[in-house]
Amino acid sequence: MTSDSATPDLEVRHRPVQERGRVRFDAILSAARELLAEGGLEGFTIEDVAAHAEIPVGSVYQFFPNKFAIVAELDSRDTEALIDDLMASSSRLLGEVVEPVAIGIEGALTRNKGIEAVCHLEAVQ
Repeated sequence: MTSDSATPDLEVRHRPVQERGRVRFDAILSAARELLAEGGLEGFTIEDVAAHAEIPVGSVYQFFPNKFAIVAELDSRDTEALIDDLMASSSRLLGEVVEPVAIGIEGALTRNKGIEAVCHLEAVQ
């Protein structure tokens, strides 16, 4: 718990460094996601997560102080994945729109060197 005893601690206690720890950490998150989908937040406990992940309860507590911290980590990962997807989509869309416009402008400037010179002078000033 945080300093306010009514607010659960939402921070990961320990982030794994070694591969074995990362495998356990990911197994905990995977098991928690499945249990959340089946029964919701009220429908799972740390003990359920450990059993579903087939690891000792102590291993779950090594990484997470409570089930709320597990949910917060899932939320954080989901948010990061969503942002990555949006960035990839926006880059692709931006490329589809901006690239043809840039090519068109470049072609127009190449055809008319006088306009290019004026644009360059205005940009420098």
